[in-house]
Amino acid sequence: MPVGPGKDSLIFDTGPLETFAFADEPAWSALWSGFGSRMHRTDAVVDEIARKIRRHQTFLEKVTIALWPAAPIDLSDDESQHMIDTLRERLRREGDSPTQHVGEAATILAARRCGGIAVIDDFDGASLARAEAVRVVRTLDLLNNLLRGGRLPCADGWSTWRRMRS
Repeated sequence: MPVGPGKDSLIFDTGPLETFAFADEPAWSALWSGFGSRMHRTDAVVDEIARKIRRHQTFLEKVTIALWPAAPIDLSDDESQHMIDTLRERLRREGDSPTQHVGEAATILAARRCGGIAVIDDFDGASLARAEAVRVVRTLDLLNNLLRGGRLPCADGWSTWRRMRS
C-alpha cells in the first residue's frame, strides 16, 4: 500500500530531480537507495517534467518511470491552486512565463502541509520555503548525505558533483 507524505518526507521540486537524473546512473541509483521511501513530488512537478521531456530532455524519462512510494501529491483543488498562485506571485519576476515557479510553489505548499522537507535548489524558492517555516535541503545536502552514508563512493563524489554542475 502506498505511503503518503509525512513529517520526514522529502518533497522534490523539479531542479534536484533533474540534477540527479542528468548526473549519472550511480548518483541516480544512490538517491533512490538512500531516500526512495521518503521521496515525493507534486502533480505540478510531474507536469513540469513532462513538458521538459517533450522539449527533448529525454534524460528525465527516468524520473517518470521511477518507483515512487506514492502517487504525486494532488494539489488541484481550488484552495491549493489559490495558495500556489499566492506563493508563485511572491517568486515571480518580470518576464517570467505563466508556468515558472509553479513547481517551487507547489513543493513548498506540500511540504508545509505535511511537515515534510522541501528539496529545492532555486535560491528564491528555498528562501521563500524557509520564510514559510518549511525545512529545506538542496542537491548538495543530499549528495553529501549519500557520500557520508557510503551509498555513493567518495571517489565518485567529486566527479558526480562536477557532472551535476555542468
